[in-house]
Amino acid sequence: MPGCFFRRFTGLECPGCGMTRASHAFLNGRFIEAFRFNPVGMVVFPLAVIGVGLEVLAWVRGKVSMFSLRSGRWGATVIAVVMIGWWVGRNLF
Repeated sequence: MPGCFFRRFTGLECPGCGMTRASHAFLNGRFIEAFRFNPVGMVVFPLAVIGVGLEVLAWVRGKVSMFSLRSGRWGATVIAVVMIGWWVGRNLF
């Protein structure tokens, strides 16, 4: 599998480091292994799949989605803070 360019050039892990391996493990039913590769990604990945699935379903049906994960500015701020915290934390500890 391809490596992380950020890690190759800096020696530090980016927030997504391990996500390819984690996604592969997750999709093959190895959930604990996937969580070890990238814990934050394994929380965000299922939410993203559900959100995209709901949007696609609404689009196919030609209706407005009854449930939406639109989080607005507050949600985007929370996601940014979590990802930056994860990035800094995984390189310090």
